[in-house]
Order: sequence, then C-alpha cells, then structure tokens
Amino acid sequence: MLEAASRRILYLRVAAQNLKQAEAHDLALQLMEKAEAMDRDVQEGKKRLAAEMQKVHGGDSGPNILRELKEEIERLRAEVKELRQKVEKR
Repeated sequence: MLEAASRRILYLRVAAQNLKQAEAHDLALQLMEKAEAMDRDVQEGKKRLAAEMQKVHGGDSGPNILRELKEEIERLRAEVKELRQKVEKR
C-alpha cells in the first residue's frame, strides 16, 4: 500500500511538471501541493507501521526495520527534492 502511494505521488509530480511545461502553473502548483500532502501522509504511515512492527516483534528486528524505513524516507526525500528542482527549472 505504501509503495502504491509512493508511485501515485511520483505520477502526480510528473503530471505537475507536464502542466508547468504547458504553462498551467496553477494546476501544477495544486498537484505539487497534493503530492507533498500525500508524501507527508506516507511518511506518517511508515512511522506508525515501524512503531507497530517494533511492538509486535518486541524490539528484536525493530532496529532493522526502523533503519530500512529511515533509508526509504531519505530516498524518497531525495527523489522529492530532485523532482521539485526539475519543476522549478521549467
């Protein structure tokens, strides 16, 4: 589910880039704002999931899951930053 949400966020950002190229700046801004809100929701969901997993596993694998989630968050943040820069250049 989180992976599908991440894909939808990417598609929204790509659509925003295309709208910006078409000089539909208002629509592009709306899509970027929606994508950012969705990204925040995904990040919160990942944090909740990590907390639940840690409860279930008693902390044995919690640090590994938490580390993996943090790495995924950083990867998504870098992707968001790159896409934002591409949108702003156009």
